[in-house]
Amino acid sequence: MIGLLQQINNVSTYAAEILLDLSKETEKNADRIVKCAKRIEDLEKQTPSIEKMFLENSPQYFYDNPYTDQEYARKDATQGLLFRRDRSTIPVNRRRQEALPPPDFSSLDQFGGGVPCNSKYSDPKFFLNEWLEAEKIRIDQEKTKRKQKRDEKKKREREKPGSSGTGKKVVPKVPKKKI
Repeated sequence: MIGLLQQINNVSTYAAEILLDLSKETEKNADRIVKCAKRIEDLEKQTPSIEKMFLENSPQYFYDNPYTDQEYARKDATQGLLFRRDRSTIPVNRRRQEALPPPDFSSLDQFGGGVPCNSKYSDPKFFLNEWLEAEKIRIDQEKTKRKQKRDEKKKREREKPGSSGTGKKVVPKVPKKKI
């Protein structure tokens, strides 16, 4: 009977955590929707003046006078820090508090080859390093795809009729007529 009550307690605890997470996500989404509606309203207010500017000026005006103001620049600079402890959810914090601290390996650091032995046991930057490696691989793959596309385009240009293979078009010489 006690085991059954403990199971019910655990289920209710996890259900409360899930509902709390849902509640927080719903509040965040509601805030985002309100902010989005405000931005749309602001844009609607600016639309007539922008339309007027387009109607009063020729296209050449926009080429000669590029937009240099910072009126539309992002005001909330990103903070970095993908994973911050102060932003973690209640279940994560609860598990972190329940976890045992890592053992003290500082006495073995002299054998670690200049690397702290604690980082070999539990590296707090592990997930960030894994993400960085995955991003490097993705960027390298994108670079190779772009290079392949460039090479294919150059190859097609060389194979076009009227091409000398150097990327320059060959213009046939026309004999001059004597008058």
